[in-house]
Amino acid sequence: MAKVFKLNAHGYAAEVVPEYGMNCIKILHVKSGADILRTPENIDVLQDNVLYGMPILFFPNRISNGKFEFEGREYVFPINEPKLNNFCHGDLHKLPFEVRECDDEHILGVFTATDEHPYMTFPHSFEFCVEYKIDKNGVCQTVSVKNTSDKNMPFALAFHTTFKLQNGDKIKLPVCAKVERNMATYLPTGEISKEFDLKNSFLEGEYQPYGQPISTLCELDGRELLICKKEKNEKISYTIDEKYKYCMVYSGDGKEYICLEPQTWLTNCPNLNLDRNLCGFDFIPPQAVKKYKSVIKIV
Repeated sequence: MAKVFKLNAHGYAAEVVPEYGMNCIKILHVKSGADILRTPENIDVLQDNVLYGMPILFFPNRISNGKFEFEGREYVFPINEPKLNNFCHGDLHKLPFEVRECDDEHILGVFTATDEHPYMTFPHSFEFCVEYKIDKNGVCQTVSVKNTSDKNMPFALAFHTTFKLQNGDKIKLPVCAKVERNMATYLPTGEISKEFDLKNSFLEGEYQPYGQPISTLCELDGRELLICKKEKNEKISYTIDEKYKYCMVYSGDGKEYICLEPQTWLTNCPNLNLDRNLCGFDFIPPQAVKKYKSVIKIV
């Protein structure tokens, strides 16, 4: 069974599994007893499951036909959703990270892709660092990605952050639009709706996901996602980096969990009939580093 590293400081406890993508599988607010994330009973289910903790998605969500072009180069990824002919989520969430630092307050893990040992079929070497640190602000996540190749490296990131869900919980999200999707393929149609049925419910913090299966991709114009817990009258604050322009909201059958999935680009961004630069497409120049930060806390 994979090793679990435990942090405990400043009123929070956290558990991280470096062997499976540096997944933070548990965040506990010690004083109130609030158990925030959905935690697996068997750690090794993380090998094939992105519905626990905070799995990394790289590249996030779906890429149609598993390919796109950038700077005259064709990038081709494994078709791991064969029924829909999509590439989906990538493998980083189930690959081991090397622990470089660890104490009661923080843990730093690194995944290194080289020409000899590449990440899937991705033709760039890179260093991907994930740090979880507990401080007075809560449980802070910092991702640092360095392009160690000699060409501009396309990059997009998401986390399939999966929270426990109870009857009566409410969600408040700073949404500004809904990304319309073809639900037969789960790919965006290219249409963006400024007005949609759940918009006011999300903005006012009145949406109750329990018992209501949802799969909705939204554009954001704010950074704080809130889950208002009915049981103890607490609020879980998930403050995300401004680079996360979109959020997928997914709840399975609506009875166990709610996924609030911040992602930096619009799903299938490079292949849409839209300006990719306005939809979150990004790249990291050679030897450059980009960082992405988020914080989870009880407020």
